[in-house]
Amino acid sequence: MKVGIAGTDGRITYFTKIRNISFAPEVDMSAQSLPINRFTVDIETEQDIKAGQFMYLSSDAHDWACYWITKSERKTPKLLSVLAESILIFFERTTMRARYSEGVSAYNLISECMAAISPSSATQSIVIDSQLRNVLISGFCPEQSARERLQSILFAAGAYWQDWGTAEPHIQFAPIMDSSDRGYGSILQANEVFVRPVIEKGDNASHFALKYYTVTDYEPATYTSTVQDSNGNTYYVKEDQYGWTSYGSGNEIIIGGNMFVDYTSMQSIKGNLSYYYHTLVDIVEADIINNGRIWPGDLITIPIDDDDAHIATGYVQSVDFSFGLQSRSRISIYPATLVDGALVTLKWVCDGNTVCTESAHYPIGHMVSIDSGQKQVLTNAHLYTYEFNGIEVAAARDQTIEMDCMLVSDTDLITGETVTYSGLEA
Repeated sequence: MKVGIAGTDGRITYFTKIRNISFAPEVDMSAQSLPINRFTVDIETEQDIKAGQFMYLSSDAHDWACYWITKSERKTPKLLSVLAESILIFFERTTMRARYSEGVSAYNLISECMAAISPSSATQSIVIDSQLRNVLISGFCPEQSARERLQSILFAAGAYWQDWGTAEPHIQFAPIMDSSDRGYGSILQANEVFVRPVIEKGDNASHFALKYYTVTDYEPATYTSTVQDSNGNTYYVKEDQYGWTSYGSGNEIIIGGNMFVDYTSMQSIKGNLSYYYHTLVDIVEADIINNGRIWPGDLITIPIDDDDAHIATGYVQSVDFSFGLQSRSRISIYPATLVDGALVTLKWVCDGNTVCTESAHYPIGHMVSIDSGQKQVLTNAHLYTYEFNGIEVAAARDQTIEMDCMLVSDTDLITGETVTYSGLEA
């Protein structure tokens, strides 16, 4: 790992002697909250690094984050401790005036928030999904911080903020979480999961209500309240709600107050909110080998029990990284659900002899797809390389999947001599 400091000339100075990295990004894909992510790092340097610059957390593979330095404190003459935070801190510190919106695109409203915080020193490119131009928002927002305004827009549009795993923040649509064909995302195997994941059982809401609003600049026959924008113009508000009653144990969830949520908005976001509070409410926490593969917002599937092949699947809410020879992280999956799994045996067979056997967890019915390739097997100081054709088959319990392979090389690790063979025919 390394950190890079962006200078005023656009050049990046990298520091590789670093330690005590703390980085735990999180996301609320329903946009009911808008977390400010950050990382801290100790840098071995005598050079002064001042607040007010962008700092990259990087590896040779990619950028992990690019945040704004908000604090730099020297611990010793040769050790500097630095805190970098998401540029959402500028949204937090900026106040936006009350405004009425009638058929304004979410893209343009987000751009207004960005323009409100645009001191040249805080300039950072933000990538906005172009499809947000097609989402029209009508309603009212009171005077509030740019961060609150941005959250209101994202909530109404069914979008979320991503500022990890990339050098620039992205604003994109949340996936349809309760989709029956969403798949299983990244499927992790038992050798990538430390110890046994912890499952915290949640409870379905017994009553759920999502309030939505009609805001007009004329006085209708019926309305519930009035609001005023920063110019003193009066608007009339009618409040309605969508809701349901279920079999939960008494907890009641009522979401309201965001007057950018009109009837159209409510129809588009109610499915994901129902997913959070009704369909799936369990939380799964696990320690995994990560290396920048799994991030907040990712759909993943992990084994829960080696023997029974129980599997948990869901979207990652937070990732707390620990850096060493490999990047390990504690992840939280919420909402999560348990699905029936299969412990499948993968067997490589050459001339009727089994040369390698592995076990893997998959959801039952999931199409196991293994591309053509090579398999190396170490036996009696010989490294054998086999070539095999790919397969695709649906996973089932107590299943053995055989892959015919051919020997292509045999390397004697003592003498270094290698014998090659023709392998599979084309």
